[in-house]
Amino acid sequence: MARLLGSPHLQAPLAILVLLVLLAPSRAPAAPGDLLWSYSVGSIQYSCPAVSANGTIYVGSSDNKLYALNPDGTQQWAYLTPSDVVGSPAVSINGTIYVGSLDKKLYALNPDGTLQWSYPAGSAIYSSPAVSANGTIYVGSNDRKLHALNPDGTLQWSYLTGSSVLSSPAVSANGTIYVGSGDKKLYVLNPDGTLQWAYGMGGAIQMSSPAVSANGTIYVGNADNKLYALNPDGTLQWTYTTGGDVVSSPAVSANGTIYVGSRDRNLYALNPDGTLQWSYTTGGMIYASPALSANGTAVYVGSNRVYAVEGGAGGLMESAWPKFHQNQANLGREEGLVWLYPGQTTVTVDFKWYNCTACNATDIASCYHMEFTPRTSLSAFNCTVTPPGSMVTFMLDAHNLNGTARGLSLAKFSDSSHTGRTFGTYSSANATGEGAWWLTNSSYGYIPRDEELDANATYFVCYNLRDNGAYDNDPALGVILDPVAAGVAPAAPSSFSPLSDSTGCVLNPHDGPQPGLLVLLAAGAGLFLLRRKRTTRPD
Repeated sequence: MARLLGSPHLQAPLAILVLLVLLAPSRAPAAPGDLLWSYSVGSIQYSCPAVSANGTIYVGSSDNKLYALNPDGTQQWAYLTPSDVVGSPAVSINGTIYVGSLDKKLYALNPDGTLQWSYPAGSAIYSSPAVSANGTIYVGSNDRKLHALNPDGTLQWSYLTGSSVLSSPAVSANGTIYVGSGDKKLYVLNPDGTLQWAYGMGGAIQMSSPAVSANGTIYVGNADNKLYALNPDGTLQWTYTTGGDVVSSPAVSANGTIYVGSRDRNLYALNPDGTLQWSYTTGGMIYASPALSANGTAVYVGSNRVYAVEGGAGGLMESAWPKFHQNQANLGREEGLVWLYPGQTTVTVDFKWYNCTACNATDIASCYHMEFTPRTSLSAFNCTVTPPGSMVTFMLDAHNLNGTARGLSLAKFSDSSHTGRTFGTYSSANATGEGAWWLTNSSYGYIPRDEELDANATYFVCYNLRDNGAYDNDPALGVILDPVAAGVAPAAPSSFSPLSDSTGCVLNPHDGPQPGLLVLLAAGAGLFLLRRKRTTRPD
């Protein structure tokens, strides 16, 4: 039986829940459930706030506006559209905010609230946009279409379904798009807009947006009172029947538990095989999507009140799209590795993602005879590089950093013999040498090596790899093999002491299946692979 945490006394939608409970900034000590602040807007219908790296909160309202609020609840700006802003905004990695309106347009706004562009869909937009790692924006409309837009607002393609597309799309690590329609089907599309498969259900897919687990299972709710679990090939795994329409979007926890609400007033926790763990009855119908605390000890959901229910299943699953709008901050984007800096040579990089298991600091010490405390997710992938021999700058999200950059090491753990090496000393901004690495802040500003780091801030680790160079463990020209992590070590040796392969801590992806490939998981952080992108960079 689920247990309620505290008193569910806040009369607010899930949107406000996220503001007050999950993503509130550090302030003077307050007791759980205390109100930090409130801001008066028109009715917030389905729009959930998105919270950017600098703490700005974006939320849509029925007064026709998208609001940008500071972490202390004061207004930065409000952008007025001709009609209700019902869906949730998405925020790209460069800070552009995308949001739809019932005036039939998708808007792209600069971080200062000025308009970049607007795209006219054929009908009202209830769907919340999603942004892939290569910058493509996907949004559904009542014109029965899913629209795929370039970052400049031009149309790449549109896919016609049989009814309104109210559901927000999900995007997998390889670029596959999942979206539901009122025609009772879930559509799975290739990045070029062609159909992989469609699965027919017993009722319309209303506002429920798909969630995708690490093994590729797709979960989506339906108006036939069921939650569906589908295999990656479009075959049915199972369904779970509730007592009402499942409008809520599911959320998948680290241990595979699926949380979803129903109009029968219940929050359900289901096992990966579709059996019931527990359910909790709230005081009203549940349209909102559940949210998980960072450690998964609490599940939050909005009904007639905001409820916090004991979860105990860990935080969000490390997968491409484990919940509505992808992550705890509701940014609606596929996080990714990127490469930077203009130059003379165009470099194209195609990533291949591997499903991975976690390996912690203790495992690293036992495998490599090195005390190393991870501060990033480890990037576990191989990629092809065109032209062969090019050098590419990658970026990793970095969290929980403290001390100074001088005290950090950047290390590679990349083959089955447990050999690897650290990168060189901390580099200057935008260094061009192979093996150079440095930090930036969330606005991509260079962090000096002796600047004190903020453990609560988000940083990016930038590092240079040359295809077939000293830091590439794949001898094939045109292919880079690159599991990398930044962390803290008492010393930074140029290589690690190999032990036996008995722990299975790290396996070369080229050796076969992926069960032992190392991925280091930072608390509350996810890392997913950029599918494809072009940039220019000097060799």
